[in-house]
Amino acid sequence: MKQIAIVTDSAGDLPPDLAEEYQIKVVPLNICFAEETYQDGINLSSKEFYHKLKNSASLPKTSQPAPGEFVRVYQNLLAQNKQIISIHLSSTLSGTYQSARMAKEMLPEGDIEVIDSFSASMGCGLMALEAAQMVEAGRNKEEIIARVEKLKNSMRLIGVIDTLEYLHKGGRIGKAQALLGFLLNVKPLLIFRNGELDSLGKARGRGKAWQILLEHMKEEIKPEDAIRASVMHGQALEEAKKVEGMLRDNFNCQEIIITCMGSTIGTHLGPGIVALAYYKID
Repeated sequence: MKQIAIVTDSAGDLPPDLAEEYQIKVVPLNICFAEETYQDGINLSSKEFYHKLKNSASLPKTSQPAPGEFVRVYQNLLAQNKQIISIHLSSTLSGTYQSARMAKEMLPEGDIEVIDSFSASMGCGLMALEAAQMVEAGRNKEEIIARVEKLKNSMRLIGVIDTLEYLHKGGRIGKAQALLGFLLNVKPLLIFRNGELDSLGKARGRGKAWQILLEHMKEEIKPEDAIRASVMHGQALEEAKKVEGMLRDNFNCQEIIITCMGSTIGTHLGPGIVALAYYKID
């Protein structure tokens, strides 16, 4: 049986130690602050990114890897006689999936499957991680693809924004609305569905916000349901740990991975964002 390689992109926010442990190849997105361009996670860490974001007058721009970047990655893996499953950030948010598709078409001799996760951050990262664990367990390519396609329908992604400043900078809300939100301590609640970010309402204060989100989860998850989850944060580790505790108190969590949210989502939602990606284990 041929070996199978799992590829994803840096927008999946997969912790580097897990990517290394399971030999997941992570292709970086690009981040541009003014005239300076960086590769996400390569020459710009999450800590450095949020420092620059706080001190930048305007939002940075993010862009997908060029098809040539994927071609180089795929060629290296194909030279090792490997099949490839490449899982990427939702095509509604980025052209990363399309770049990977173009690279596949440029290598018609390669055994490559490119999958649109229709998710973001660790919603995508958890899919890549489970795929890699299935490789380690000796499952074949078809079984892994079927599992990832199933996860696309069951993956959930919700979160709380700390500040409206970055939505204002991005032109999504007006200055007056951002100022009022600050004065009233309003925390927008987000859900990722149908491949896009959407609103789940708002709350006064973070404590109330998480009460609402936990109740939202309980509408779908029964006490006996086992779940796998990740808590993502934008330089808000202490709150992420509190959310981890709330998850363990309220749900049957088989695993919770805490990770820092990178530039792709962090650019628009800002520091202080805390979010959950989770799914029920079959």
